[in-house]
Amino acid sequence: MRRWVVVMLMMVAALGLSGCMHEPSGPELLFADYFTSADSPGWWQGQDSDVGAEWQIASGHYSGQLADADSYYYVWNTEVTGLTDFRIQATTSQLGTATDHSWGIIFRADDDAFYAFEISADGYVQLSVWTPDNWNAIYDWALCAAIRPMGQTNALRVDVHGTSFALYVNDVLVTQVTDSTLSSGSVGFIVETWDDPDGGAWFDDLEVWTLGD
Repeated sequence: MRRWVVVMLMMVAALGLSGCMHEPSGPELLFADYFTSADSPGWWQGQDSDVGAEWQIASGHYSGQLADADSYYYVWNTEVTGLTDFRIQATTSQLGTATDHSWGIIFRADDDAFYAFEISADGYVQLSVWTPDNWNAIYDWALCAAIRPMGQTNALRVDVHGTSFALYVNDVLVTQVTDSTLSSGSVGFIVETWDDPDGGAWFDDLEVWTLGD
């Protein structure tokens, strides 16, 4: 029995020396934008008069605002494609006078569909998926004590792994959910107004990481 133990230990040592043993890898940064340049590539800037939307990069933030009530507008980076499993995180804060509106990050996005992780001005969170002309709530609006009050900065994060999503606000795990509607895409932001007009938000510190081992 001792002879077999010695042999096994020698085999393990040989594997380690030959580089055959797997070394865990940490997260790697895939994409980041801190919006220090007004010409940061891949982001739409301009006005859409149909819904009173305006997006611009200024003062180190990417800002989106809506003049109309009951509207939404989303943007995604056109130079980032094919993201599947990753961590997306960004900081954000409210703009405008609306008290009944929401905003957040979107992922696995393209022209036709995306997931949206949003917080609201009155302290709620939601994860939903948009496909052409259809919204579906995966995690419907729920009160979240981790959201900081209006006017303060909040940090949003989603860990995306296959059909599983872990949602965080200010480093607090809100919930974990599953959905298989979308498999890959880009990243971006969304702002929505409900009963109130003049709602918006700024976004900053956008980072997309691998999940690591």
